[in-house]
Parts: sequence; structure tokens; C-alpha cells
Amino acid sequence: MYVPPALFTSLTTAIGNDPAFKSVFPDGPDWFTSASLNNCTVLQQTSDELDAALPRVTLTFGTGSTIEVETLPTQSYLVAVDGIAPTTCWVPGIATIPGFNCQIMGVSFMRSRIFIFDRANKRLGLAAQQPCP
Repeated sequence: MYVPPALFTSLTTAIGNDPAFKSVFPDGPDWFTSASLNNCTVLQQTSDELDAALPRVTLTFGTGSTIEVETLPTQSYLVAVDGIAPTTCWVPGIATIPGFNCQIMGVSFMRSRIFIFDRANKRLGLAAQQPCP
């Protein structure tokens, strides 16, 4: 999902300057622009531990009648990459795409919800994921 540059900067600065985030990712806001698959952050914490310790992100969609969507860190701005290191390696889920001068909120956010793209009516629908019975 495309993220306007001003929103990317505001979001990564707010997350990156959070004391809990800085205790895990000492680079703070710079981590979002310096990390990559070749330079990921190896952590011992589980996804559940990171979700409990780090700040959540609340996105507000629409004007007038708005909808708020709250997401956990591992469902918005952190992406787990297994197989690179002996433990889980983490890269930004909100990132600048090198060479394209655009910012995205990527796969971790997209996997956390069901997205319905209504192109004909220029709308986006979101629904929470529910585990199978």
C-alpha cells in the first residue's frame, strides 16, 4: 500500500522515537531506511513479545465518517524473515523502495487484514482476519 512521503516520515519518526522501540532497534527512525534483507536485525524476542513491548499503529481512513484500524507491530511495521540467520531476522514493513522514490506499508500490513479493492467505486474495504474454526 502506497504511503505518502509526509505520512511515512511522520509515522517512522513517531515509532522510531518511542523509547520501547529504541531499546530494541537503537537506530530509531533511521532503522526504517537503513535495514534491508542483507542488513536485517536479528532478535531473540518472539512476535508476541515484540507485539506486547512495541507501540501499535492506528491508521485512520476516510474523512468525516472515519474508520480506525489498529495494528500490532508484527502486523504493520515489522516483517519477519526466516532462514537468513539462526533466529528470526526483522526488516521494516514500512519502507522506501530503492530507486523508485516511494514508500510502502507492505506485506505485514496486507497479511493482517482482508483487503477488498473496489476499483469501480474507488473504495477500499478492510476486514479483520479470523482464524479458521
